[in-house]
Amino acid sequence: MVDEFEIRIEDGKRVLDAFHGKESVVIIPEGIKRIGGQAFSDNKLIRSVFIPGSVTNIFSQSWGTGGAFSNCETLSSIILSPGLETIESYDFTNGNSLLNVDIPGSV
Repeated sequence: MVDEFEIRIEDGKRVLDAFHGKESVVIIPEGIKRIGGQAFSDNKLIRSVFIPGSVTNIFSQSWGTGGAFSNCETLSSIILSPGLETIESYDFTNGNSLLNVDIPGSV
């Protein structure tokens, strides 16, 4: 459901700031350009995430505070579509279950 995503507009681009859903499989809506600093951090329910080609950047908060998917202990698979340009260093910290990440050549 779209209501599960907290989205804002910044510089004319849709930014996903938070996910409030209870699903274990998350498909980020097409049209999102950026995933904000801690959009999914500390989520203990998600197991798989699909990021569409419209997303160009996944951001971390500030140095050392974690990133968009930090502390997602049950996240085991993430699919990053072509078009993604930036993944920051803290985006996937402390995610001990992450087994599969498909990184496109555009990164």
